[in-house]
Amino acid sequence: MTPPQVTLQPSASTAVTLGLYSGRPNPQWELTADQDTHLHQIVASLPRVSGVAPQGGLGYSGFTVAVIGPDGRGQVVIAYAKTVALQGIASTWHWRDEAGLAGGAVPA
Repeated sequence: MTPPQVTLQPSASTAVTLGLYSGRPNPQWELTADQDTHLHQIVASLPRVSGVAPQGGLGYSGFTVAVIGPDGRGQVVIAYAKTVALQGIASTWHWRDEAGLAGGAVPA
């Protein structure tokens, strides 16, 4: 089965969480409308890959982006280890992170 093109739903709000295992709460922030638009453009341009997306363990575990649509439904995107994964209800699709989102290119 071929992964679909990455498409994030239009968002009413987008929250980013930096996954750090430090004994303290993970930093979290909301994106502005311009940052949200930029993030959507970056994610839409990523090339598809097959296989299993890597998962974080102790320490740095990437960025988690929660996109909440105007209808209240959400999507979760995880950028970690040069992979961006879009978690869905029935499956998880992932793409090679050529944009550097997992390395900190998530708009802050």
